[in-house]
Amino acid sequence: MCALCRSSISYIEQIGCPHCGRAVRCTDCERHPLFVHGLTANRSAVAYSEAMKAWLHRYKFQGDTGYAAIMAGMMLQRYELLAATISNFHHQITVPPLPLYERLRRWLYQLPSVPYPDVVTFVPSTVERLIDRGFNPAERLATLLATAWNCPVMPLLTRMTDQGRQSHLGRSGRELALSGAYCCHTQALQTLCVNINTSNKSPLYILLVDDVYTTGSTVRACAGALTGALRNYGISSIICSYTWARA
Repeated sequence: MCALCRSSISYIEQIGCPHCGRAVRCTDCERHPLFVHGLTANRSAVAYSEAMKAWLHRYKFQGDTGYAAIMAGMMLQRYELLAATISNFHHQITVPPLPLYERLRRWLYQLPSVPYPDVVTFVPSTVERLIDRGFNPAERLATLLATAWNCPVMPLLTRMTDQGRQSHLGRSGRELALSGAYCCHTQALQTLCVNINTSNKSPLYILLVDDVYTTGSTVRACAGALTGALRNYGISSIICSYTWARA
C-alpha cells in the first residue's frame, strides 16, 4: 500500500469494551452480554471509519477481491495483540509448544503467547448473494486467516432465511430479522466431530469470522446456533468472533 492508504487505516489501539472489542465503553454489551448467546468475545482489527467503509464497499459490493488479502493481512497483524485481551478464556485453552523460531519472534517483537483457533468458520451468505457476488466476503477472509495459521477452515453454518440488507435497521430490527436465520451445517459438523481429538479435554476453540461487527446481531445468532448444535454432540467449545471492522 502507498503511504496515504496506510495512514488512513484506523486500527483499534485500545479495548474499551472487553466483550465486543470496541475502542470505547459499550453500554449495549452491558445490557445484552455476548456470553448469553454462547459467544465469549468479539475482536476487530479496525474502527469502521469513512475510509474503511470505502474499502469494504470496493471489496464487498464492487467485487474488488484484491482487498481480501489486504484486510486479512490487517487482521493477522492485529490478532495476537487483540487476542491477548480476551483473558477470560486463556486459562481454558492450552497453548501448544512453539518452535524455537516462533518463540524468538514473539520475544523480539514482544508478542504475547496467545492460542490460535482449533478451527475457523465464517458467517455464511445466502445462495442468492453468492450468485450475485460470486463469492462470500467472510469466507475469503476466514480462508486466508486459517491458511496463515495452518488450521482448518470449515463451513459450520448455513443461512436459512434472507431478510435483505440490514444496514438501515437498528439493533432490535436486526435481531428480529436474524431470528432463526442460521443453523449448523450437519455434514460439516459431523466431519468436525470425526476429526477432533476426543482425548483432549480442553474446549474446542472456534473462531467465527465476518467483515464488520455493527450491532453484533449476526455473530450472536451464529454463535447461538453453533453452541446448541455442539452441545447436542457433546462437544465443549469456546466461540469467539473476529471481524475486520467494528462499527
